[in-house]
Amino acid sequence: MPYILPILAAALADGIKLMKVEGFQGRNVSFQCSHKLAWAYDKYFCKDPCGSKKDRLATVKSGGRAESGRITLVDSGDGSFTVTLNHLQLSDSHQKYWCGVDRPGLDTYTQIQLTVKKGIKAHLCLRHQLSAIFNPVLRSLSDTLVLVCFISSSSCITQECLSFRAKNGSQTFWQGSRV
Repeated sequence: MPYILPILAAALADGIKLMKVEGFQGRNVSFQCSHKLAWAYDKYFCKDPCGSKKDRLATVKSGGRAESGRITLVDSGDGSFTVTLNHLQLSDSHQKYWCGVDRPGLDTYTQIQLTVKKGIKAHLCLRHQLSAIFNPVLRSLSDTLVLVCFISSSSCITQECLSFRAKNGSQTFWQGSRV
């Protein structure tokens, strides 16, 4: 019974927080959830309504690491843990998620609002220019992967890579992607 009061105080002090997280389709996103007086307890990431253990997508022990499908949890041992969602899908977006701490009595939560933006795909619009530049080189290569990267900056630094395969002197172009 003596441990109920500090846990209740932590739950009331933490309240329900909201964290907005954005990522791009096909990429990974990581964020940190932090809770007071939570270092000794299991942490979890769940999908709404998060009312029972069946709603939990992944659970990690204090100080540990856990993977479940596309989700990785790493507990720092100090009351916070990092959630990594791999290979984001558009269907992951606009759903209600929660970071939770499995406490005796009342669990504490942070609501996660995840927005997944459509990934940008570059369709080799530079195909003819690249063909002209690399044609002599490609003829000398046999079944070799060539990767050409362009650095550009917008709101963040991105790297656009165009890849294609040279086989028997003819070019088979692959789709490029911004990474």
